[in-house]
Amino acid sequence: MSKVKDTQEHRLWIHYLKVIFWATTVFMTLAVIAVYFWQSSIERKMLDREYELVEEILVTSNGDIYDVMNLSKDRLFHVRFLSEPPPGLPGYYKTPAYEDGDCGSLLEYLGLDDESWTGYGNYNQCKWHLLIRRGMVPGHDISIEYVIDVSGSPSDRMILMRIWGIFVVLSLILGDPIAKGFAKRAVFPINEITEHARRITAQSLSERLPVPNPQDATGRLATEFNQVLDRLERSFGQLRQFSDDIAHELRTPLAAIRANSEIALRDSEPGSPGTESLSDILEGVDYIQRILDNLLQLSRGESGRVELSMVPVDAGALIQDVSSDLRVLAEEKGQVLGVSAGEGLTVHADEVTLRQALNNVVHNALRYTPEGGEVKVEVADCADGSSVVIRVLDTGPGIPEDERTMVFDRFYRLEKSRSKDLGGTGLGLAIAKWAVEANDGSIRFTDLDGWGGCCEITLPRQEKP
Repeated sequence: MSKVKDTQEHRLWIHYLKVIFWATTVFMTLAVIAVYFWQSSIERKMLDREYELVEEILVTSNGDIYDVMNLSKDRLFHVRFLSEPPPGLPGYYKTPAYEDGDCGSLLEYLGLDDESWTGYGNYNQCKWHLLIRRGMVPGHDISIEYVIDVSGSPSDRMILMRIWGIFVVLSLILGDPIAKGFAKRAVFPINEITEHARRITAQSLSERLPVPNPQDATGRLATEFNQVLDRLERSFGQLRQFSDDIAHELRTPLAAIRANSEIALRDSEPGSPGTESLSDILEGVDYIQRILDNLLQLSRGESGRVELSMVPVDAGALIQDVSSDLRVLAEEKGQVLGVSAGEGLTVHADEVTLRQALNNVVHNALRYTPEGGEVKVEVADCADGSSVVIRVLDTGPGIPEDERTMVFDRFYRLEKSRSKDLGGTGLGLAIAKWAVEANDGSIRFTDLDGWGGCCEITLPRQEKP
């Protein structure tokens, strides 16, 4: 499986997930605050309800403390007269739970024993969480002090605050790695599809993109792309078959034209008017024959019908042989054809197709280099030692940057009027590109100071046993 790269999509996913994570943190914080105040409201209402019950009993009984003694002994409240109580009534009453819990001492310890204050008190520290309301009974000199202990409540505010604190700390620690992890899982199928799509060329249309899950959006996209590849493969196959059929069908009439023209030329008188016409016909037949041969070869190569024998090939020795074969063409134009090749530069390739690629590239350089010019072929080791670079340099006019990829297309010519006169068919570089790529290499035109044109071929180096 391909390694997930730090692409722009990956970084966008990380930012997107971080925003979601922090938004969730903010939402949880607001939720905790809302629950905090909601719980406080419920507890305050419960305190008011209990306080008002005691107050109502005392008002109804005209201050008879004995009436509040019938309430549940579990309640926490303290009722007392602030002045001399009426005859027959006690001066105060504390519920058993209030007295057993020593609430008075606790309130004194908390600094809430001042008899002059009335209203609400809220004390929240460690194990204590007390809600207190103190007030006077209307029309009577009686003080009510009601206490609610909510320390054991499962929705206690301290518990909520602890949960919120833990969540925030975890979000700070784990937010970034979690976002990156989810981003990798989200982007990985896209990166994998992108890597596979980048490797698919006109020569490998039979390959298909992986579809890990055909039900999700990425899977449906990959499926649709594979269907497009199916249609493209059929169309390219039909085009190649058409090229094959045309080339085969034209071979027979071309052979007949050649034979008849040669017989007519042989039987004609030298210098007669028809001799020049017959010579032009034979040249045209030769030109068309070369085009058909190149088309057939290119069609078979692109359709995978050419069997390659991958063996160790000495790149330096091979380019020396190719240059020797083409040196006669250079001498005819007064050109200098030089070779600079190191020793031990062995590539893993099919020698036949590689020889043809080098022959086409060097021949192309000689064809477009003016008379008296120079063509030089360099064979060198790549910087990382994993491949061998072959550069074909010439002093010709060079290739404009915007046309350097198009020159490898079939029948593409920079100077259409001159190319035919120079004997080119427009297929030499297309065949060279196919041959290089069939050997797991790459070919391109680039710039090099002091030279008009520079064709660079990179081939994988033969691994040492």
